Amino acid sequence: MTAQQQPESGVGARVRKLRLESGLSQQDISSEEISPSYVSLIEAGKRLPSKAVVELLAARLGCEPEYLLTGRDRSQVDSARLQVTSGEVLLARGDAESALASFSVALEFPRLLPSDLTRRARLGQARALERLGRLEAAIPNLQGLLDEGDLVPGTVPWAEAVVALVRCLRTVGDYTASIEIGERALREIRALGLDTSDDYILLGVAVAGAHWARGDLATAQYQLHRMLEIAATHASPAARGSVYWNASLVARSRGSLNQAVAFAERALALISEGDNERHLGLVKRVYGSLLLETDPPQPRAARTFLTEAMETLRATGNLFEQAGCEVRLGRAELALGNYAAAREHAQSCIGRIGHTSHPHHAEVLVLLAEAQMATGEQEDAEASLHAAAEAAHGISPVRDAAGIWRQIGDVWLRAGREGEAVRAYQAGLGAAGVREQHGAPVRPPLEQP
Repeated sequence: MTAQQQPESGVGARVRKLRLESGLSQQDISSEEISPSYVSLIEAGKRLPSKAVVELLAARLGCEPEYLLTGRDRSQVDSARLQVTSGEVLLARGDAESALASFSVALEFPRLLPSDLTRRARLGQARALERLGRLEAAIPNLQGLLDEGDLVPGTVPWAEAVVALVRCLRTVGDYTASIEIGERALREIRALGLDTSDDYILLGVAVAGAHWARGDLATAQYQLHRMLEIAATHASPAARGSVYWNASLVARSRGSLNQAVAFAERALALISEGDNERHLGLVKRVYGSLLLETDPPQPRAARTFLTEAMETLRATGNLFEQAGCEVRLGRAELALGNYAAAREHAQSCIGRIGHTSHPHHAEVLVLLAEAQMATGEQEDAEASLHAAAEAAHGISPVRDAAGIWRQIGDVWLRAGREGEAVRAYQAGLGAAGVREQHGAPVRPPLEQP
């Protein structure tokens, strides 16, 4: 930048502003080294002062040299840095609400912040919003960070932002955008020669998770196989554990329960070696859920793992991860005959996520209906099932919608309401793309499968 190009908000403008506010003339702030005419040229933006001149002017004006150079007061920068650091600590402790407040205070005057501090604050703000379940705000924040080019591809903050964005988009059901953004980032990492790094593997796992959520199990399985080949020789135990944990989800969806359990056990062993509490909570949630489905089911052991997972996710997980864990914890209590505890978990979960189109909303209403039915509250149970059916209409992908309709149908069937059960099963078949043929209505078996 030449002297003629110096912006109005540059050093000269700040010198003039402080001089006038202090009631000083150009002569007053001049010295043997700085003549009044030179001060005039600096204020007019026709000269860029040297560091030594800036320090002399700062001493005359009673400010820090940093303020004249950047417009940032050192005390303001120190205060903002403290807010950002405090936010990061609070987020690590699980207090996302307070963390968000700290990051927001730091970002009130973004022009006064150094660029590295601004990036940390914005990324922390997005992570806090995700933790609080405010994904409609977290997504544009993360997208803005990546689109503006403030994060350098291949760096840890960039990878963290991409993985968070892929995860958030998957959670809200925008699978296409989640996959496209993730795949594009994977190509960028490969172009940098970093395709054996933990960041590459964790991003690949996130993309596989989006394929799995969309119901594309073959692609998810292929992606995880590729990541596992890399992780076997290059990755940390935590990254390898992440691959196995997601492979467990895919195996379960493909009906390979024994393989799913084996993958989850391997993931649990690997992730336990590290210090990522959130991942440990999530893999315990997966393992506990699988124990409810083994033959025979193991609800007592499942409750132990799910309780530990819930304690961890309260501090480190987002609202939807907490809700998913609490639904399964309620199912463990239901299987143990603890109907009051199951109902408490269901009601707590409803309070946690509110009325949303997320699959957990319908799922928890089914859990509540089962607990109510077990204690003879037939009318309340039927109302909960009707509410679950209403919520199920907004669910995607096919795998989630069909599974929820199956649960609703099973509960209606146990209640002796065959007509309602048939309608639920037919809705599930419709969600899966199977339409009723004229003259050949689809009818489920009347016995409990």
